[in-house]
Amino acid sequence: MAAVLTNEEYLPREGTSLPSVLAARDTDGPIRGRATEQTAIADALARLRRGAGGVVLLRGASGIGKSRLLQETVRLATGSGFRVAEARTDRDARLIPLAPVMDAFGTGERPIVDRTRFGSIARDPEARYWLLQQLQDDLERAASATGVVVAIDDLQWCDTTTLAVLRSLTRRLADVPVLWVLAVRTEDEDPSVAATVDDLATKGRVLDLDPLDVDATAAMIADLLGAEPDRTVLQAADRAENTPLLVVELVRGLVEEDLLDFADGTATMPRPGLPVTFGASVRETLRRLSRPTQQVVQVGAVLGRAFTVQALAALLERPVHQLLPEVQEAIGAGVLVDEGQRLAFRHDVIREAAESMIPLAVRDVLIRQGAEELLRQGVEPLSVASRIAAVAEPGDLRATDLLRTVAIELAETDAEQASVLALRAADLARGTPSMPAVVADVLPLLWHSGRVADARALMEDVGGQLEPEDDARLRLALARLQTESSAADALHSVEAALRLPGVSAGLRSRLLALRALNLAHSGRHEDLRTALESTGPEADPAALATFEASASVLAFNETRFADATRLITSAMGRMAGLERSSTTWLPEGLWVAFLANSLGETERAARIAEANAIETRSNHLARAMASWMMLRTRVLFDLGALEEAKTLAESVLDLAQDLELGGFAALTAGAVLFRVALAQADRAAVERYRHFADALRSDPTFERAGTWLLALEADACGAADDAVALSEAAWQTLEDPVSSMSSPADFSDDVHLVRIALRGGRHDRVTRIEDVARRRAEANPENDLCAGIWLHVHGLVHESAESLRQAVALLRTVPRRLVLAAALEDLGQFVRTESLPEAVEAWQESARLCNEAAATRDAERVRRRLREAGATYRAATTEQAVTGLTARELQVVERIAAGLTTQQIASDLFISTHTVISHVRHVYTKWGVSSRRELTARFSEQSTTALRSRTPAPLVR
Repeated sequence: MAAVLTNEEYLPREGTSLPSVLAARDTDGPIRGRATEQTAIADALARLRRGAGGVVLLRGASGIGKSRLLQETVRLATGSGFRVAEARTDRDARLIPLAPVMDAFGTGERPIVDRTRFGSIARDPEARYWLLQQLQDDLERAASATGVVVAIDDLQWCDTTTLAVLRSLTRRLADVPVLWVLAVRTEDEDPSVAATVDDLATKGRVLDLDPLDVDATAAMIADLLGAEPDRTVLQAADRAENTPLLVVELVRGLVEEDLLDFADGTATMPRPGLPVTFGASVRETLRRLSRPTQQVVQVGAVLGRAFTVQALAALLERPVHQLLPEVQEAIGAGVLVDEGQRLAFRHDVIREAAESMIPLAVRDVLIRQGAEELLRQGVEPLSVASRIAAVAEPGDLRATDLLRTVAIELAETDAEQASVLALRAADLARGTPSMPAVVADVLPLLWHSGRVADARALMEDVGGQLEPEDDARLRLALARLQTESSAADALHSVEAALRLPGVSAGLRSRLLALRALNLAHSGRHEDLRTALESTGPEADPAALATFEASASVLAFNETRFADATRLITSAMGRMAGLERSSTTWLPEGLWVAFLANSLGETERAARIAEANAIETRSNHLARAMASWMMLRTRVLFDLGALEEAKTLAESVLDLAQDLELGGFAALTAGAVLFRVALAQADRAAVERYRHFADALRSDPTFERAGTWLLALEADACGAADDAVALSEAAWQTLEDPVSSMSSPADFSDDVHLVRIALRGGRHDRVTRIEDVARRRAEANPENDLCAGIWLHVHGLVHESAESLRQAVALLRTVPRRLVLAAALEDLGQFVRTESLPEAVEAWQESARLCNEAAATRDAERVRRRLREAGATYRAATTEQAVTGLTARELQVVERIAAGLTTQQIASDLFISTHTVISHVRHVYTKWGVSSRRELTARFSEQSTTALRSRTPAPLVR
C-alpha cells in the first residue's frame, strides 16, 4: 500500500472548479500492463475452441486487478459463443456449502444445471457423491456443445466443500473443453485454500499479478483522464505504488478536488499535494463522506459485502426513507453500488477499511448486533457464525447454542470448519451449566475430524462436573468413537455408563445397542445373543438400527446370509429415516460393504466403498474417510487388483497413525499390505509389514486374524509344520459363530486352510473343514461363492476333478479373480494325467488371471507348471495387439466417440466414473493424445482403416 502521508499533503486546493473531464472510467477502458496475462488467457480460449480445456489461476494482492482480468475473460468468452458459468464468493458466506458452485452453475441466462434439483442434492449429505457425478455430467454435456468457461472470483472465501468439488472437477474434466479461470487473493489463503491453489497449479497455469510498471500506470491514468499525465502527475502516482485500485482512487480524487490543470491534451499538477480522498489507504475516501453517510457505510460494513436496506435501517433504528440521502451519497462517491435487491461495497478493500475505522470498543458489539439482526431477517446461521465466533464473550450462551448448532450442521460437509466452531462453542460455555452438554455434543465431531487431542482435553475439563445423564451421554459419545479402534475400550466405557443411576430409558437403549455392537466385534457371540434379547420397545430408532446391525453380524457368522442382509437393510432404512448418512454411521455403515464383499458381491462392495470414500474426503471427515479407504483396500484385494490395493493401503497408513485408528488400520490396510507382499513374493515388504500381523495377534479382539496371516506366511515359505501350528486357532474355531481367519470372514480361506492341513499331513482336520464349507453352501444355495468354495474344498479332499470343474463353473460368476485362478490351477493338477490339453487350458487361464492381478508368486508357479507340460503362457489377443488397448479401454473409447459423457459410460459399463477416467488416461498415454476430441479423431481414423481392410477388393474384369 502507499506510504503514510503527512497532514500537509492532505490539504485540498481552494477556489478552483472541477474540470470538464469524465473521471474514474475504471471498468470501461483497456487493461494496461497485463499483456502477458491477456495473452495467456487468449491462448487458453483458443485451445478451448480446439476442444482442449485448462485451468488459469489469477493470483495477487487485493486491488491488483484480478477481478478486472476475470471480467475481461468473461466478456471474451461470451463474445466467442462459449457457455459461461460465473460466481463471486463472500467471506461471510464461506461456511454455506457449495454456495459459489450453485451460483456459478445454477444461475444466469443459460444455467448449466437445474438449481431446484441441484439445491436439494446439495443439502443431502448422503447424496454429495451423486452431486459430483451430476455436476460432471452436466458440464460434459454443456462443454460438448459449446465449450464452457467457469469464472470464479475470490477463491480464498470458498467453503471447503466447494474447494474439494473444484479440485475434483478440474481433475475429472481435464480432457473436456472446460476452461476454469479462478482468482485468489494471496493475503487470505488458509490451509485448505493453499492446498487447492497448489493442486490447481499442477493442472494449469498460475498468473501472479505484480504491480504495474511505470508506463502501464501512465497509460492507465491517460485512459481515466482522457489526457496524458505529465511528470508532476506521475510523481504523485508513485504514492499509489502502481496498484490499479489505488491508481483509480488517486485519479478520482485529483479530478474531484480540482488538483489538475489540462492544456493541449496534457494533465499537470500546478503544485505538489495529494487529494484528501487518497492516503495510506482508501480510508480517506470514507473520511471525505459526511458524518451521517460514514455511519451508514460503517454499519453496512458489519452486515457484509452486500446487504439489504431493511437490515441497515433496522440496525440504525431509522426508517428506510430517511437513509436515502446517505445511500445516494455513498453510491455517488463510488463506495457502494446498487445491485437492485441489495447494496454492495464496490470493492472488498473498501468494506474492510470501513469496518476497521469503527472504534474497537464499539466494533465487536456492533458486529454482534448486526449478526442478530441478520438472523432475525432469516439469513442462514452459517453466514454469520464466523463473525459471532470472533466477537462473542465467555458465558454468552446464545452464541454458544448457535455455534454448537452450526457446527453439528456443518460437520456433514466441512468437518474442519465445524471443529473450529465446536471448540469455540465449548470455550464460550466454559464454567457455565451448559458446558457438559456442549462437550457431549461436539466431542464426536472433534474425534471424527481428527482432533483427538482437543477431544480428550475437553473430556478432562468436564470431569467430575456431570449429572448422571450428562455423564452417560458423554461416555456414550466416547464409546462410539472407541468402537472404531478398540472394542475392549468401548465396552469398558459403555459398562461404566450403564452402572450410573437414573439414566433415561432412551439413553440406556443406545448404550445397550452399542454394547451389542462391540460384543459382535469381539466375537463374544453368547454374550451378544443375550444383549440382543435386551432390545425393548423403548429403544429409539438409532438404537434399534445398531441392534439390527449387530444381529446382522451374528447372522452372517452363523451362515444365515439372508437374515444378515435383511437385518442390515432394515438398519440402513432406519438411519435413512433419521436423515443420517451411512458415511458417518461408523462402524455399522461399513458393514453393508463388508457383507456384500464377503458374500461375493465384490464389485458392489467396491462401488459402495469408493462412493463413501470420495464423499467423506470432500467433506473433510478425516476419520470416516480413512475408514472407508481402509475398507476399500480389502475389497480391492479380494477383487484381485493387488497393485491398486497396495497403493491405496500405503497412502492411508500415515493418516491412520495420525488419527489413532489402531486395530482397524492393521485389520484392513495392514493386513492387505502383508498379503499383497506374500502374493508378490516380496520378502522385503513381508518383513516391513509383518508388524501388522503381530499387532493383530496381540489384540484379543483380532488375535485369530493376526495368527492366520502368519500361518499364510509360513505356508508361502514352505514351512508346513509352522503353518499347521499357526492355523490351529482357525481350525478350532471353524464352527463357532466368529471370524476364525480373516475378519470379516473370507470363505476362500477354507481352501488355504485345507491345503495347509494336506501339506502338513493333518488329514484329521480336513473333514471338519469340508463339513463347514458344505453346510454353509447348503444353507445358502443361492450363493455361488459358497458353493464354489465347497466344491473346491471337496475336490482337494477327495482329489475329484469333476468337483473342481463344477467349482470353476460357479466361481466364474463371482468377481474374485484369484479365487478362480486357484481353482483353475488345482483343476489342471487333477486332470493332467487324463487330459493334458484340458490341464494346459486351465493353467493358461489361471496364469492370465494371476498376471492381471499382479500376483507374481502364483503367476510364476502356474507358468512353471505350463513349462513342465511343454506349453507356454499365451500372448495378448489380436485386438489388443492391433489397437494397443485392452477390451475395456476399447469399450470406453467407443462410447466417447459416440458422444457419451463419463457418467453415461460408467452406467453403461457398470463401473465407476473414476475407473472410466483412469481408462481414458491410459488410452491417452498409449495413443499419444491429450483430449477427447483428439481421441475421437484417432478412433475414427482407426475405424476407417479397419473398415477398408475388411472391404473386399473389386473384381478385375
